[in-house]
Amino acid sequence: MINAFLPLLIGSLPHTDPVSGVEAVFQFFPNTPTWPQFPRYSYLESMDFQYLDNIPGWYEKDGKVLFKKSDEIIISLSNYLEYALNDRWDKFVISINRAKGFYLFLDYLKKTQIKPSVLKGQVIGPITFLTSHVNEYGERLFKDETYLDSIPLFLRQKALFQYNCFKEVSEKSTIIIFFDEPILSEIGSAVTNISYEIVENVFTKIFHNLPFLKGIHICGNSDWDFILKLPLNIVNFDAYKFYKEFLLYEDAIKSFFMQNKYIALGVVPTDKEELKKVTFNGIYELTMNIVEKIKEIVGIKDVGNYIMLTPSCGMGTLEIDECIKAFKLLKDLNMKLRC
Repeated sequence: MINAFLPLLIGSLPHTDPVSGVEAVFQFFPNTPTWPQFPRYSYLESMDFQYLDNIPGWYEKDGKVLFKKSDEIIISLSNYLEYALNDRWDKFVISINRAKGFYLFLDYLKKTQIKPSVLKGQVIGPITFLTSHVNEYGERLFKDETYLDSIPLFLRQKALFQYNCFKEVSEKSTIIIFFDEPILSEIGSAVTNISYEIVENVFTKIFHNLPFLKGIHICGNSDWDFILKLPLNIVNFDAYKFYKEFLLYEDAIKSFFMQNKYIALGVVPTDKEELKKVTFNGIYELTMNIVEKIKEIVGIKDVGNYIMLTPSCGMGTLEIDECIKAFKLLKDLNMKLRC
């Protein structure tokens, strides 16, 4: 059972000292910690680079990731695809040089004997990966059928790797993994040029029979009627900016909640200017307005049991004092809403 108004982080933090970043996570959210990413500590921890270990075909040129055409590396891709089809997550580890925060996070759990009720991880979403990465001729990967088939399965293994590492150190914790999909704020537009059918097929394939709660994080507006019908457990979005647009999809929201699924409201802004001027009372009133509207839509009295709270996006672009302000807002909001 997930506690009402569960507080979660998105992932990236501004710290250049990973130890202090991990300690801050546990200081504010000891019962629901998220392993942190540190893109300022190393560019290898940025979204485009962090999950590339053991994915065949890529190389780095002038600070950019490029992929060879799949027919040039078909044997290597076939070997790893076989691993992925058999859920050999041990073949898709995330190395410490790409995720210092992940390993410090695990060490912290081991040394302190903390057993949180929830542990959260994250991985780049398959649609964002396939649309943001290109081959050496500038073509997006989703246009290559072999990559379209294999990359989502590889990223499934990255999530399973995290799950199994979490269970090893905290067996009874509920595990949540978010697939971060900023590109899905552009679904249906010329920006992505990727079809709804492809997106649905990808998520149906990789979410099948996963042993953890599956979430999707979208930091913008989207086609919520479509997103809420995907085979996942949690939808997380920037509610601070886009709650009005989201709440227009009443039938989809009601259907989603009737399946005992969760909405994670990104109510704490991560835009520097917005965060500077926002107050706790303002955030609290905004959240209560959204919760009351959802309650009207779905007709569930204890709707808070199906609502989580997050920052609107990652905090890697903030300064540390701004990050701590967001932490405090999120923690205090959780405490007040649960009273």
